[in-house]
Amino acid sequence: MTPRPTAADVKNLPAAVDLVTAGRAPGIGHTRAHKLAQTGDRTRAGDRPPSGGR
Repeated sequence: MTPRPTAADVKNLPAAVDLVTAGRAPGIGHTRAHKLAQTGDRTRAGDRPPSGGR
């Protein structure tokens, strides 16, 4: 497992990065990053939609 980058590491990244690198900053693993990209889910990785109705 690759450690989560520091704020300084993130500041030094180029403007465009690969999917796995982008996912590492908020602590998302490569499998979840690919799954979120595939499904188009734009919620934060730790958020879960509420169950049931409103």
